[in-house]
Amino acid sequence: MKAVNEMKRLATKVDEMQKQRIALHKELRDAVQNDDITQSLVVTQESDIDALFQREIAKHNKMVKNKFYIVFLSVSCRMAKLTKLNLFSDPGY
Repeated sequence: MKAVNEMKRLATKVDEMQKQRIALHKELRDAVQNDDITQSLVVTQESDIDALFQREIAKHNKMVKNKFYIVFLSVSCRMAKLTKLNLFSDPGY
């Protein structure tokens, strides 16, 4: 019974992680859509366009890396618990 309750708890956590991933995707999409660089593009010389795009993308990379790392840790923790639960419930181990 303990294993079933733990599986239910972990399933709830997996649902939470899915919601976090969806929220992260929405936050990134909104951030990119709201980041209007039109003015910068107009005043930037053609030779500096690549550098401009690299700077603009870097702003969003930091957000994604930080949040992705948190989601990754959460997923890793849940996977470890699922693996442990599976090993201990198998009579062959």
